[in-house]
Amino acid sequence: MLLVMHILSPMLMVVIPLVLGAWVVRRWRLDWALFGLGAVTFIISQILHIPFNQFILSPQLERWGWLSADGWPWVMVALMLGLSAGLFEELARYFVLKRISSRVQGWSEGVLFGLGHGGIEAIIVGGLAFYGLIQALTFRGVPLEGVVPPEQLEGARIQLEGYWGMAWYEPLWATLERISAIAFHTMAALLVLMSIRQRRIVWLVGAIMAHALFNAVALVSVKAWGVAATETILAAVGLGCLWVIFRLRPRLVANVAGSIPSRDEDLSPQPGPIKDKVEAERLDDSRFI
Repeated sequence: MLLVMHILSPMLMVVIPLVLGAWVVRRWRLDWALFGLGAVTFIISQILHIPFNQFILSPQLERWGWLSADGWPWVMVALMLGLSAGLFEELARYFVLKRISSRVQGWSEGVLFGLGHGGIEAIIVGGLAFYGLIQALTFRGVPLEGVVPPEQLEGARIQLEGYWGMAWYEPLWATLERISAIAFHTMAALLVLMSIRQRRIVWLVGAIMAHALFNAVALVSVKAWGVAATETILAAVGLGCLWVIFRLRPRLVANVAGSIPSRDEDLSPQPGPIKDKVEAERLDDSRFI
C-alpha cells in the first residue's frame, strides 16, 4: 500500500494542475498560453531566487547561527526565507503581467495565469518525487557501502529507513501541500493583477507579504508541530485563499478605461443616454453638410 501511495502522490501533483488548467480553459474559452506564461514566470523567478538563497541569504543566516537555532531565531529565518520567495516570485509575476496586460484583463485570465505559476511548481515537485521513488527502489535491500561515499552513508540509511517506514497515507501530505500552494499562487496572481489594474502598489505589497507569511508558517509549524499539523494548517490557509479568489472576482470583472473587455464581461452593446446624445449630435452636425 505504501508503494502505491508513493506512486499516486507525484502522479496527483502532475495531473491536478493540468486538470484545473483544462477546466478553466474550457469554461472561459481561454488560451493555454496564459497557463504557460504563468509557468515560465515561476521558472524565471527561480533562476534568480535559488542562487540568491544559496550564495547570499543562507550563508549569512549560517554566519549568524540562526539556521541551526530554535525559537525566535528560527522564526526570523522562516520570515526571511519567506520574504525572499515573496520578493522574487511576486515581482516576477508583476513584471510579466504588466508586460502582457493586454492579454490578462479579467478574473478568469488571472486565475489561469496563477494556475500556471503554482501548477508548474507542483509538476516539478512531482517529478522530483518520482525521481526519489526510483532512487529508493534502486537502493532498497542493496548494501550501501559500495555505492554511497562513507561520509554520506549514515544519512542515506536514515533517509531510506524513513522513506519506507512511513505510514501508508503520509506520501499524500505532499500532494495536499501542493494543492494549498496552487490555491495560494492563484490568489497571489489576482492580487498582483489588482495592483496593475488599479495602479496601486499596496496590492503588490500585500501579495509579497502574504507569500512571506505562507512560507514562514510552513517552516515554523513543521519544526514545531510536525508534518501532519503543518499540512492541516496550510489546507486551512488554502481554503482562505479560495475565499479571497472569489471575493476578488467582482473587482476584476469591472471595466477599466481604455482596456480590452475580458471574457468575464458582457460584450453585448448597451443602449443608454450616451448613445442617444451622440445620435442627437450627429443630427445637429448634418445641418452644415
